[in-house]
Amino acid sequence: MVNDNTFSITIDSFEGLAPAYYSNDWSVYGNKGSANDLKDVDISDPNVLTQGPSTSPLTSGTQAGSVSTLISSIMKSAVSNDTTFAVGGNKVYKISNTAVASTGGYPATIDKDGVTGETTTDIVFYKDYLYVFYNHSGSAGDVAKITPGSGTVDATWGSVTGGGTLTDTPHYAIVAGNDMVGFTDGTYVRTIDGTTFGYDLDLPTNSQADTITWNGDYFLIGVNRPNVSGANYNQSAIYFWDGYATSWNVPPVPVSGKIGALYTHNGTTYVWWKDNNGVGGCNFGYLNGSVLTVINRYDGSLPNQNQVSDYYGFITWVSNDEIFVWGAGDNETQVKFFKYLTAPHSTVGSIASPFGSLLISSTGDVGEVPVTQYYLSKESGISSNSVWDTIVFNLMSANGIAVVNNIKILTEEMEDGAVLDTKIIYNQGQEEKQLTQILGTSDKVHHIVLNTAIPLIDFRLELDWSSATKPVKIRNIYISGIYMNKNGTI
Repeated sequence: MVNDNTFSITIDSFEGLAPAYYSNDWSVYGNKGSANDLKDVDISDPNVLTQGPSTSPLTSGTQAGSVSTLISSIMKSAVSNDTTFAVGGNKVYKISNTAVASTGGYPATIDKDGVTGETTTDIVFYKDYLYVFYNHSGSAGDVAKITPGSGTVDATWGSVTGGGTLTDTPHYAIVAGNDMVGFTDGTYVRTIDGTTFGYDLDLPTNSQADTITWNGDYFLIGVNRPNVSGANYNQSAIYFWDGYATSWNVPPVPVSGKIGALYTHNGTTYVWWKDNNGVGGCNFGYLNGSVLTVINRYDGSLPNQNQVSDYYGFITWVSNDEIFVWGAGDNETQVKFFKYLTAPHSTVGSIASPFGSLLISSTGDVGEVPVTQYYLSKESGISSNSVWDTIVFNLMSANGIAVVNNIKILTEEMEDGAVLDTKIIYNQGQEEKQLTQILGTSDKVHHIVLNTAIPLIDFRLELDWSSATKPVKIRNIYISGIYMNKNGTI
């Protein structure tokens, strides 16, 4: 970076969140293209940094339309052309890429005689029918069977035809490669084999199966033990079961912490778990044989099985009200890790991309504006909250005091309404200067945002798109200056 008494920094590859970004808000750790913090950005195109999307509800996708509950599960694939299903509360929703159905028997209602409080947790499509897993009053649960074309509901299929009631625990399900459905049921993993319940796997006492996937020849089950809530430490494990054996087939993989979700994509099983309750306590990783390998640590919350998905080759998940994205999108481009969008409400139910675009269900807290409390939304437009903070560049040197005197930003061509505000924060965050605003009212793509001298010891740039109504796509940032042979302090 230093050449005689000059220096330059070129940022032309935007990688996303720096390692341990959460540990220090004035961090020098990472590569030039790393961010110390960011929100609602899109770097899925390896050429540019730009705003992430906003969201808009589907047609009839609000409480004023057809959505009267928080949707807890959106199916990850389409059942037929432009059609899939979702569940939440006691409702079953039929959805397309643009709308929530309000005719043809939908939304369907799960109403089991003699009980109240029917609350669905998951839904699968299996052998031409929908199977919905739900809990209800009396500390029990059941499986409903639904005819997709008409929305006809058999609310007691599990307890009457399938083979028994369920426990009052979270039920997550997967259609497996052995032509079964596996689903979690407290200390059991149970199966649907054809037209009835199949074999069960009995798990250790005081444990709970909280997520399930399929890879190779086995169900993979994330089991937390002990089964306690709150800020407690878990010694958990991932179990392997073929759906037939009387016990697990191979030794479980131990996990130090609480498991949130398992998700298999293209033969790789990804895992989310939390090993402490402090800052940066969440982990995203994958199973490498019998070893759990960390990909990234992050600060936030654990997703459940219905809050993870794949998206154009990337892996996405929910953390609080934000959607994280990890991956490359192409096998020959660099892996990225970033916060892509913020949900329209503070509580997120489920995400999925059965039609390509990301779908998000959410609900607001009491008193939150807008008054509508339940949404099923899709990504749309651009966010008005997009920010990117670079890592800190330390310019302390024996060559003298550093002076930054030129900052240039190269963008793609912009439309009227494109706005980017840039700020330089320097000297360990004690001083700051607003730089020249970039506007889409000219045909320029080469923007000089600083051409005066700032003596400093370190700095970072803060990019802010909050005033924009059109995209600003950044291709690179060039920073240069000199070292002055000067004694003293800044």
